[in-house]
Amino acid sequence: MKTASIQMLIDYIAKMSDLLKELEHTIDEHDIEKAKLVISEFNVETKKTLEDSSKLDESHYKSIQASLDRLNELIIKVADIQKSKGVELGTIVNVKKKLNVYKNNK
Repeated sequence: MKTASIQMLIDYIAKMSDLLKELEHTIDEHDIEKAKLVISEFNVETKKTLEDSSKLDESHYKSIQASLDRLNELIIKVADIQKSKGVELGTIVNVKKKLNVYKNNK
């Protein structure tokens, strides 16, 4: 039984790695909503992995820590993109307001 639970842990860690790759892709595509979903799914997988931490060995912890470090980097990227999009949207709204004022004054 112990072998099966270790294999499950290895599968969870592999799933975490796959989710990080998917998150990187969604960030490259600037798909913020999808990135948020992937981050949520990553959190679920992390919780599953850590449910029975007594079965984890040092290499598992190192792998999980590396994944969490990478996740933090990617979350910062998502926040930066979201902030940038907010600034762009604000600029567009201001330009539209100015155009409407110009049109109304004609």
